[in-house]
Amino acid sequence: MQSKKAVFAALGMFAAILVLAVVIVFGFLSARKSYHLPFNITVTFGMDVHTQKNFCWYTSEEVEKGYVYYMEDTGAGFDMDKCIVIEAQSEKVVQKYPVDSIPEEKNPELEDRTFTRHRAFVSDLKPGTRYLYRLGEGDNLSDVYTFKTPGQGKDFSFIIVSDSQGYKRSDFEYYRRVLEKAQDMFGDVDFYMHLGDFVDDGKNFLQWKYVLDIPRYIMANNTFVPVAGNRDDMEVFEYFTLGSVYDTRPMANGYYSFSFNDVHFVVLYTAGNKSLPKKQMSFLEDELKKHKDSRVVVLTHKAPYTNANHADDKEIVALREDLLPVFDKYNVDLVLQGHDHFFFRSEPIHEGKVGNYTYEKVMDGEDEVDMLSDVQGTIYLINSSAGVSRYDGTFREMEDIHAFKSFNMNNPTFTYCTVTENGIILKTYEVNVMRQRVQLIDSFGIRS
Repeated sequence: MQSKKAVFAALGMFAAILVLAVVIVFGFLSARKSYHLPFNITVTFGMDVHTQKNFCWYTSEEVEKGYVYYMEDTGAGFDMDKCIVIEAQSEKVVQKYPVDSIPEEKNPELEDRTFTRHRAFVSDLKPGTRYLYRLGEGDNLSDVYTFKTPGQGKDFSFIIVSDSQGYKRSDFEYYRRVLEKAQDMFGDVDFYMHLGDFVDDGKNFLQWKYVLDIPRYIMANNTFVPVAGNRDDMEVFEYFTLGSVYDTRPMANGYYSFSFNDVHFVVLYTAGNKSLPKKQMSFLEDELKKHKDSRVVVLTHKAPYTNANHADDKEIVALREDLLPVFDKYNVDLVLQGHDHFFFRSEPIHEGKVGNYTYEKVMDGEDEVDMLSDVQGTIYLINSSAGVSRYDGTFREMEDIHAFKSFNMNNPTFTYCTVTENGIILKTYEVNVMRQRVQLIDSFGIRS
């Protein structure tokens, strides 16, 4: 009897092991198959924001080709037979991925894994038009998403986030909820901008999969303007496609520009630890000179103008010395900054001092706004972190930094910006993710 029990026990154990093995194998095969489908989807502007869109996505290395299938949104739904088809530039790339046993440690051991990256450049779009699209090839197609091209009017809006950096899945679930709250409140904006430090380690492919794929619905249905941070550096351009099929220099340089209606945006690359090279400074001055009659907004990760943790870092002091005279010379209106995980808004700064301006309180809907008119100088804004990372430090007492507001944050933030022919208004919101509460913490405008 005992021997029979032993046999049955052994058979039961063998069956359990076999079932577990089957589950593991099928789970592995299912995971591999899911990687055949497009992931890490991003949409960016082409050289002309009104008629061009760029796409980037990843698949497993077994998928060798990819396509964009798109059509105008007529309200009748997506129809593959009515789509225009653009073949992507597909190439196998090696990325660093955590070894399976320690995927979410702060600094995990990384190993090489091969994927296929697909880049596509779509042109000849109609301004002011919404499109439906899918990505992929054969049976490996994405869901149906949308993108839109801006019209020729002067009014537009966008969302600003920065420093979503994290390393665990839960960190990026947190960030997703911030983006969702911004979308719930303000709906169909024209684009999002991210001011850098998307992830904690730019070389860790899993972190990029988290930051791009966890909020996939927002990423794939909106155009993003990416800025390279010091933590993600040039790896940003492994996941976003800039330029055109004929000119991919923005991805190689890390700095670029675009005009959206009558506002010109200049995106700087400040991820290094030195002064900006002469080539980038020449680019900046050329852009500002060409657009001296436009409203100009500069985007930078490292904040040249701040009174928080990094204010007296050597490279920040160097940025201040290099950039502020150029901003003064060409009357830059606004500089949007990241890097310091505090809220900071400066007075208008001109030649190192507070410039002249007229100040009044006005109402915008139900919100009271600090409205500045006849402004001499540049306003510098840091809207803090949209992720889990916040600094717990003190502000620097610096005579040459003229803060209008600066304070520590307990929760993540985003900024909603509206632009009209009369001016620009920026409203920064603090999001209590756990309680799903949103509070307006700052609102100001610059009247044209």
